[in-house]
Amino acid sequence: MNLEGCNRLRNRAKCLDEDPLPPRQPSISKQVPMTFESVADEQASPDAPKNLVNAAKIASRNLVGDLFAGAVIAASNIALAVSFAAAIFQGELAQGFTSGVWIMLMSMIVVGLIVGFLTTLQPIAGGPDTAVIAVVGLMAPAVAVPLLDVGIPKADALVHVMLGITLVAIASGLTLFLIGLLRLGQSLRFVPYPLIAGFLAATGILLTTSSLKIVVGGLSGISELSTLWSGDNPLKLAVMLAFAVLLGAARIAIRSPLVTPLAFFGFAAALHAALQAGHFGDHEGWYVSEMHGLEPWLPLAALRETQIDWSVYVWALPELATCVIVGLISLIVRISTFESSRMAAADINHELRIYGAASLVSGLSGGMTGGILFSTSKFLADSSARTRFSYIVIAAFLALIIFANVDLSRFVPTPILGGFLLLLGYAMTAEALKVTLRQRAILEVLLTIGIMVLCLWFGFIAGVVAGFIAACLLFAFNCARIGAIRRHSTRSFLAGATE
Repeated sequence: MNLEGCNRLRNRAKCLDEDPLPPRQPSISKQVPMTFESVADEQASPDAPKNLVNAAKIASRNLVGDLFAGAVIAASNIALAVSFAAAIFQGELAQGFTSGVWIMLMSMIVVGLIVGFLTTLQPIAGGPDTAVIAVVGLMAPAVAVPLLDVGIPKADALVHVMLGITLVAIASGLTLFLIGLLRLGQSLRFVPYPLIAGFLAATGILLTTSSLKIVVGGLSGISELSTLWSGDNPLKLAVMLAFAVLLGAARIAIRSPLVTPLAFFGFAAALHAALQAGHFGDHEGWYVSEMHGLEPWLPLAALRETQIDWSVYVWALPELATCVIVGLISLIVRISTFESSRMAAADINHELRIYGAASLVSGLSGGMTGGILFSTSKFLADSSARTRFSYIVIAAFLALIIFANVDLSRFVPTPILGGFLLLLGYAMTAEALKVTLRQRAILEVLLTIGIMVLCLWFGFIAGVVAGFIAACLLFAFNCARIGAIRRHSTRSFLAGATE
């Protein structure tokens, strides 16, 4: 190197020493919010009193936002809990409605806290999955009907149904946790979308039919079409449809978390007052259950006090396995949906482990399978919630309902419950079919509809197996139509003129 080059390097080093680059600041999204501990470390600086005042203002603002958001989300969860319990415990099983509400609330408390503090997709509201509720509604008659047919008391049949819900939660928890532990979560992302769409569309239709069963009654559904037009059923169905339409329109017009709880409890209070005033005649049959309060479900205590016929679960094994499969697929779809909408990448194996652990704890505590409450999670993201303290607020409000033994069975009429489930079922079916219809691929649309029909007619397991085979064949057919593959030639068929 010559003398001129040495002088140039020496001058550059001198400039760097006199004017160093400023240190790189962390991005706003990764900055840790100031806590009272970090403020205490800066008390020696002249700005310490000012920092303390700012931290107190931020803390108070966060506290108010978390309390308000927690109260609103808890009210929405209560509406979901009552509706989910009515979807499972209806007709001959209506006496278990109060225990069903207890199961749903316990699930929301346990799963909500575990998932809320450990998930990588903030914010998320955990609780019983809507798709699982639809298929548990099929599992309950499969367990109860054989027992009732042989003269088992209805109370013991209800214990078997609730124990079946606990077994589903434990089996789902073990399945999810093992898949996450073995790091097999990424492979589940390659499930063909027509299979997922048909699967979820079928569960949405099941939820819609559950809304009709709640209004007209019956353990095994509507046996005759004339049942819809007997007694007060036409009036109940009209009220149910009106409430579903008005609630759906309000949620579209007003993007606020307050819409659902205010509409649900507002319409319920108005209809309850009208029924008590006698404007609709006799109010008998307008409520799910004649029981009052909440009946706790404690699985371990029930095992000691009730003689369990385990053979019932062997015969109901297809329905139990369906609940586990539906919970797994629904969870993967929900996680992928939130990743896309929030433009964030989740650790799928970590998510499966925490949802598995949450389902295990929930099942042993008297709850059910844990999943993502989709609409509630969207409300939570749009609300004033600031920190994870909002999850504690939600759990505290729900626990207050449980320990105060608030009577919900004689307050919400069946048309309100049915209308809420009707809207949830329609939203699930429309969401599942929306992507496939937008692609305008006729074969995928036909396959999705075919899988949906198979799941409803022959069962979910048969629909999943046949749909997976058909989806793989369709994938191979579509790949064979690509020009680069269809006109593929190797050197053995066509050799080049140059090497």
